[in-house]
Amino acid sequence: MSMSYGYTEPKNEEVLQLMPLPDGMTVMMECDDEDGIHYVDVRETPYAVCLALVEYEGTDGNVYKHSAIYDLTECEVLHDNSHVVRLQKCPVCGEYMKPISVSIDVDELRYTCKCGAEKLAFVAEILEPKGHPGRSQYSFGY
Repeated sequence: MSMSYGYTEPKNEEVLQLMPLPDGMTVMMECDDEDGIHYVDVRETPYAVCLALVEYEGTDGNVYKHSAIYDLTECEVLHDNSHVVRLQKCPVCGEYMKPISVSIDVDELRYTCKCGAEKLAFVAEILEPKGHPGRSQYSFGY
């Protein structure tokens, strides 16, 4: 379901800790299917994911720690552009809205509701990637 954009996986990658997604969060998984590359809410897939603290050896020989999205189904760190987003409640009916994302660009994230309401996400509502470009890395405050 997910794919990589030519990213070389780190050497000697080791998962140090697994953590559940915080309440009110979900993962938009990168998907490549007949509709092309787009993102789907992991809750609509057979995959189970969590957050992971990962240590790896960089291309410069130094050891780095970063956070990543971990696929519990395949037992591997996701090395694609999957990203964590907040769940939003509908301002009209109060139900949870469905996140829709066509790219990793935060300006593209929007939410729709069964009642017909729609809203765009705010940049502050998304956990911004940190560290190396092209990686799904999120700060755990360490």
